[in-house]
Parts: sequence; structure tokens; C-alpha cells
Amino acid sequence: LVRDYATYREWGGKGLILMALNFDDLGDVFQATYILESVVTNFEQYPEITGEAGRELAKIKSREATRNASVKPEGN
Repeated sequence: LVRDYATYREWGGKGLILMALNFDDLGDVFQATYILESVVTNFEQYPEITGEAGRELAKIKSREATRNASVKPEGN
């Protein structure tokens, strides 16, 4: 996604968030969190995108922390 639309960086970031939410809905939490962490790290020039990715990441980690004691929502 990012490679094919490198000139549309903002839309690439939004697309990655959508992809992560899709992985979460499919039950693939690893892929969802990996993508969201990548967006937070690599799209710093777009605060609304990193903010949305961070909020979604926090939701997923909080939900998974109730199922798995090794997940720490505040930084794991």
C-alpha cells in the first residue's frame, strides 16, 4: 500500500489504519498491532493519523490484556 502510493503518504497512513482494523476484525491481533505501531512510528508528520492509530492500538491492547496477562496496555 505504502509502496504503490508513496506520493500520497497521508492516504497511505489512513489505508494502513483501515488494514489494521480489518486484521483485528479477522482476529489477527499480531498483524493489527504491528501495523498500528508502524503507523505511529513512521507517520509523525501527520498527528491526526498517529493519534487515530494510537487510540486504536490502545483499544486493542486493552482488550487483549483482559484475555492475556502478558499484554501490558501501557507499553508492551
